[in-house]
Amino acid sequence: MFKITLSDTRLLVNSIPIIAEIIDEGIFNVDQNSISLLTPDRTMFSVVDFKILSTAFDEYKVDSPVTLGLNMGHLTNVLKRVKQKDRLVWRVMGKTN
Repeated sequence: MFKITLSDTRLLVNSIPIIAEIIDEGIFNVDQNSISLLTPDRTMFSVVDFKILSTAFDEYKVDSPVTLGLNMGHLTNVLKRVKQKDRLVWRVMGKTN
């Protein structure tokens, strides 16, 4: 279970669409220190290594490590709706993994 809040939405709005050009789906690892993504591209030629440290967030509460598989195109579509003054809240409740 975790809840994270981000006021500087540019961290995701500017990076996730670029990553989505390289990969279709990603497995994000969320732990007490960071959110990270490490995955090869479609052609297995290069690797995406993306990490945002917990200190970048306004609120960062992670009870235990969580692994989330996300469609990058869908995530990009959601992020296209985010305005500069918006705050992103990412929450997973219940048992995961």
